[in-house]
Amino acid sequence: MGFQNQKRSNVIWLVAHNEGDEQYKSAVQQMELKFPLKNTQGTAQRITFEAIPNQKIGVRFYDLKGFSTANLPVHFYVKEGPAYIENGRLIFTKIPPKTKFPVKITVVAWQYGVAGKIQTAEPVEQSFEITK
Repeated sequence: MGFQNQKRSNVIWLVAHNEGDEQYKSAVQQMELKFPLKNTQGTAQRITFEAIPNQKIGVRFYDLKGFSTANLPVHFYVKEGPAYIENGRLIFTKIPPKTKFPVKITVVAWQYGVAGKIQTAEPVEQSFEITK
């Protein structure tokens, strides 16, 4: 996942399908969309991603804060751990019984840039733990 996966990160497959009717027969059209893993042209940018403090079990969410030197929106994904991202908020999922604590979560901040104008920022990782 992320910018480092040469096998999957830069290709999207799309398919369009029409059932057809009395006038037109059914049809299927596939398309492969390739895009660069990183924008390498234009002005460089950097991300500042505030450290996430360790969290106590039972906390439901944490508001993420990331900034780009190009003033572009910073996006996030969960690299590992029991959480997901929704509208810039880290949402913690239920931790199964008998889990060994502490539980590590790693979040990555990224900003793809603008083709030909602003380069892709290097992703920034923050790891923290959920404790009892």
